[in-house]
Amino acid sequence: MGVAGTGNHSVEVLGLASAQRNSSAAFAAAADPLNGGRAFSLQLAVNGGAPATIRVPVANATPAGMVSAINSAKLGVTAQLVNTNDGSAKPFKIIVTGSTGASNQFTLTSDDGSGTGEQQNLTFGPATASGKIVVAGVEVDVAAGDSAYIVAGKVKLAMDANSFITANPGRTTTVNNDGSLTINFAASDGDVAAPSWGDTGGTGVTAHYVTSRNFAAGAAVTGVSFGTRLANAADAELRVNGLTLKRSSNTVTDAIPGLTLNLQGTTTSAATLALSRDPSKLKEKVQALVRSYNDTMSDFAILSGPKNKKRRD
Repeated sequence: MGVAGTGNHSVEVLGLASAQRNSSAAFAAAADPLNGGRAFSLQLAVNGGAPATIRVPVANATPAGMVSAINSAKLGVTAQLVNTNDGSAKPFKIIVTGSTGASNQFTLTSDDGSGTGEQQNLTFGPATASGKIVVAGVEVDVAAGDSAYIVAGKVKLAMDANSFITANPGRTTTVNNDGSLTINFAASDGDVAAPSWGDTGGTGVTAHYVTSRNFAAGAAVTGVSFGTRLANAADAELRVNGLTLKRSSNTVTDAIPGLTLNLQGTTTSAATLALSRDPSKLKEKVQALVRSYNDTMSDFAILSGPKNKKRRD
């Protein structure tokens, strides 16, 4: 950011940026079992985009666990479990908050895992050198000369021993006769992203991915809904020097060159922002620097001068 220039600027704050905030249905306790204690998924769509899946495993199939799953996903929303202490039999609610700005509005829905799980198919090429490949975050050792079928088999063995499979009931892997590998996801995994892939060891192995069966949603989880809107997502709106601007944040860095505006509230009329420099302050700083430099040079001259000699009679 450059240095703000001098001059007068007219600034009027018409509206503050805000984040969407939704409340869940009520729960009796933080550890209440959800979905009959079975794994399920949440589908988060931001600004009408394609939904992203948040998997809620068996161990997290409670209100508190659902909050942990939402926050761990790091998809732009945060969740908090709140005890309202309203005297009802179900005093707990989950508050989900998005990012500020109108483009960050979201919808959050649940899926009980009663639908059809996705199926992904990976076709590998042979290994021309020994080293490691990484499939869906799982490291796999391959050797030079491994055929596509052998590579697929090694990937299956590594996945089956990894938490990618062991920590997610319902997931399985299958090596096919053509040397490809099929990953069968549980319906509770939701709509799964394409697996990450990398040849970290220069093995020459290639991988071709297709979705061989699409995910089909099931029913909503009983008692899990986020339909109560507490606040809407909105942009900040301000008028600077007669020009109306909209920004997704209340920290505006590009309205006046070199100056950051931290919007705290709306105004009833335009305010004049006067920018000026005080040359006397600059002069004092320069003079202090010069004095410090001269004192340092004087001390250096004394310390580096000839040694004093004792007088002899």
